[in-house]
Amino acid sequence: DVAMRIVRPYHNRDWDGLHANYYTPPDAVTEEPFLAIKGKIAYLAGKIFLGYYRRSPYQLRLLLGNLLRRFLPRPLLQAPTLPSFARVAVQKTPSGSLLVHLLAYAPELRGESVALEDRVTLADTEILLRLDGRQLTRVYLAPKRTPLPFTVADDVARVVLPVCNGHAIIVFE
Repeated sequence: DVAMRIVRPYHNRDWDGLHANYYTPPDAVTEEPFLAIKGKIAYLAGKIFLGYYRRSPYQLRLLLGNLLRRFLPRPLLQAPTLPSFARVAVQKTPSGSLLVHLLAYAPELRGESVALEDRVTLADTEILLRLDGRQLTRVYLAPKRTPLPFTVADDVARVVLPVCNGHAIIVFE
C-alpha cells in the first residue's frame, strides 16, 4: 500500500544556496511511491538517513518517528519532554533493576567534531518505562538514592524527574 508519493520539484537539482530556490514550492505529485507499507515492512525511496545527516530536516525525523511508533507501539522507553539533543538509555542490572541513564549536554560543532562540554539543566522531565510484568517497589535517583514518586498504569511506570543537570541515573527496583 502506497502511503506517500514522490513530489516532483520545480528545480531538478540540489540546493545551490539560493533561498529563492530552497523555498520554491513543489511542482506536482507523481505516481512513484515514496513510502510503501505492507504488514511489518516499510519501504522508503531515497536515502532518508543520509538526507537527515546532511540537512537534519525536522520532517524526516517526524516521519521516521511515526514509522517507529507504527511498528513498535509499546516501546520500552519513552521520554516525551526531552529535547532532541538529549540521550536516554536503559540498562538492566544483574539484580534485575532497571537503570535509566539520561544525558543532556548541548552539542556544539567545533572544527570537525562535536563538543559536549556544556551541561543543560532540564526541568520536569517525564520518563515512561514499560515494565513487562515487573512489580516496582521503589524508584530513586542514583547515587544518593533520592526517592522519586512514580505511578504505574497499563504496565508502564511514569516518573517525572524534577531537575536534571546534565546527567542523571534513575533506578527502577
